[in-house]
Amino acid sequence: MYIVLDGDKNGVVDLQERTYSCRRFQLEQLPCAHAMIAIRHSKRDVYNFCSEYYNSSTWKATYAGVVYPLPYQGDWVVPNEVRDVKVLPLDIRSVSGRRRKFRIPSVGEKECTALLCENVCALSASIHCQ
Repeated sequence: MYIVLDGDKNGVVDLQERTYSCRRFQLEQLPCAHAMIAIRHSKRDVYNFCSEYYNSSTWKATYAGVVYPLPYQGDWVVPNEVRDVKVLPLDIRSVSGRRRKFRIPSVGEKECTALLCENVCALSASIHCQ
């Protein structure tokens, strides 16, 4: 278990459970920047912490079977109860004015520089990012 210190964005990385307090490691099944720092600190291969779904062999196996093309839309057999359903667009009111290009960061939030971090504490399980 590693404690990654990065200014206001401190967190706990557990490599055995493959968890990080930001939950990005769990949701995407890919190591986030802080998890990658902890993996590098433990001298392990980052690719071993990626889900098998991201391997090229898995992608090849997905499309190894036969994929049958759809017939022309005029040849489709659509049941009447499906054909009679009217799908309406969502009632969304557009906001007037120009859209923002970039989001506004919340108070205390700063850009993470964990991938550039080279100041790794070798004596303890804490990793400091600058």
